[in-house]
Amino acid sequence: MNQKTLKAGEYKFFKNNIFQVISKLKQGDVVQRRVTIPEGLTSVEIVNILKNTEGILFNKEFNIPLEGSLFPNTYFYLYGTKIETVIYRMQQSMNKVLKDFWDNKHEGVNLDNINELLILASIIEKETSIKEEKAVIAQVFLNRLNLNMKLQSDPTVVYAIKKKFPKFDKKLTRDDLAFDSKYNTYKSFGLPKGPICNPGKDSIQAASKPKKTNFLYFVADNYGGHIFSTNYKEHLKNIKNIKNNKLN
Repeated sequence: MNQKTLKAGEYKFFKNNIFQVISKLKQGDVVQRRVTIPEGLTSVEIVNILKNTEGILFNKEFNIPLEGSLFPNTYFYLYGTKIETVIYRMQQSMNKVLKDFWDNKHEGVNLDNINELLILASIIEKETSIKEEKAVIAQVFLNRLNLNMKLQSDPTVVYAIKKKFPKFDKKLTRDDLAFDSKYNTYKSFGLPKGPICNPGKDSIQAASKPKKTNFLYFVADNYGGHIFSTNYKEHLKNIKNIKNNKLN
């Protein structure tokens, strides 16, 4: 047998006879490993997952990719694959998904460019995990942008604080909302200076295809979802009802 016909790689055998083993080696029937990256992680968190994934080679000089540039998905790889290879595939996937939704966004979506779509999608991703809510929340923020209202999104504050204090892990206080950062949408008008996580497809879709509503406010209902309102008075009433456990 000519050794040049054999393909190097990781193989799995289950009591195969010698002929089956040779056949696998000749065909290059190598083991396909997989790694799943959840939606809403930061680029640092994603790199840490890949660093600790068996079979992916990490280069100590590797630079953390830009926030929001990595598409969350399940990726297949071969044992010995470099982290740069996986990252490149994630970046290519994100670029494609963003372009597809940007090119087919709803009319009236008042975003100037594809990066703003990414930024908005990243906020939506951190605001809710409920698919049906994402397009509603997208419209809330777009309505606020149209009226030149601050977005006042808590996740942007958390991201801003964690950039300076990575170990920050507590409930936001009123003082935290005054944290000085261009990511803090309680301090600055418009979108933050960049994305705050790596959003998934549903959040990107929501940002490009929002559900038309007049809502301007929403508050967590303590059951995983949110209550929406069109004015501040109604918003305060919703907050009071939630605190008193008087939701309908």
